[in-house]
Amino acid sequence: MVEMRATRLAVDTIASGRGGHGSPSAQADLMTYSTLISACEKGAQCDHALRLLGHMRAQQISPDTFTYNCIISVCAKVMRWEEALEQFDEMVAEGIQGDLHTYNAALNACEKGAGWERAEQVSGGDSLQGRLDAGMAAALRFALQSLSADS
Repeated sequence: MVEMRATRLAVDTIASGRGGHGSPSAQADLMTYSTLISACEKGAQCDHALRLLGHMRAQQISPDTFTYNCIISVCAKVMRWEEALEQFDEMVAEGIQGDLHTYNAALNACEKGAGWERAEQVSGGDSLQGRLDAGMAAALRFALQSLSADS
């Protein structure tokens, strides 16, 4: 509980552009934003995470794979699967390479609401092998088969 209050204070401080006690804030960087977004993900604070992402972009700081992983994960965690998949699509459009955590979070979002058809799009179909090593590709194909069997 104390940790979430501290995270909220940090989110509010960065979003307001002011430092503690009214002093000017130091400029937040990718690591600062990603760390705060990660804390929001752990606490299932989707609105705070998305607010930070918006502020990050306004400061022209580009999210990286880790940042997107946290955003996609927190959106899926709180059943906002549409937003999770929008962030995944944005990541792909920006040319940022996903990793196993990215695809796991996006597939988790598909499981929450989008279904196996969207999961197949997330996995990239036949092009999946080119983006992931053979073991990860096989694990994701297994997850897709499980999703389609449940439908």
